[in-house]
Amino acid sequence: MTLASYESSILPAVNLFNRFIMDYSERKDLRVNDLKADFVRRYQKFYSNIPKGLETKNKTIPQLTDNLVDKKKSPKTISDNYSAISSYLKWGVQKGYSINGNLFQILTSSMGSRSDKKKQKIPVPLVDKELAKFFNSSDYSNGSFKTSAMYWVPLIALVTGARMGEIVQLERHNIQRSRNGIWYFDITDEDAHLSVDPEKKIKTAGSKRQVPIHNILLKLRFLEYVETR
Repeated sequence: MTLASYESSILPAVNLFNRFIMDYSERKDLRVNDLKADFVRRYQKFYSNIPKGLETKNKTIPQLTDNLVDKKKSPKTISDNYSAISSYLKWGVQKGYSINGNLFQILTSSMGSRSDKKKQKIPVPLVDKELAKFFNSSDYSNGSFKTSAMYWVPLIALVTGARMGEIVQLERHNIQRSRNGIWYFDITDEDAHLSVDPEKKIKTAGSKRQVPIHNILLKLRFLEYVETR
């Protein structure tokens, strides 16, 4: 870490933390090995409630507490602050100070609980009742769709379980018939000439597969639709 990055990120967080601990404990002689878990939890509550963008350097702790507004900081900003304090305490351990190990657990658990765009969201599957409500709705069954894909893609997803990206990149040559007469979707990243198509993506090489076309789609005249493309 460069001196500039230290002064812009770590140092302000540590200074604010120290100021709060001194004020909360009402002890001017408090040392790092005197820190208690309650001090850190109180600080976390205090810092998470400081409004976004509020300058803290020239304000007292009571002033910061009194200036709370609804505009909260992002989870990442809060997590970065806790990370800076954790680094500060680890530095103290390296220097030989006896620091309560619970403090690191409190800070780490708070950093790990943040929710941001990088964390993968686990999809919740729709139950049969919800699916029936969607497909039987007038908006869907009698809807006027801007594109034919808006009608067919949900149906294909329903009966194949294929990924959305795999479905929307299907072309006419991906609809094929086996020797024993079974129609199927040929899910692949290849074009009609069996060359890799840069416009098509599949998750892994093992994602290439052939999926039979469900009777529901056949009854809805999906093959007739394909012939018009």
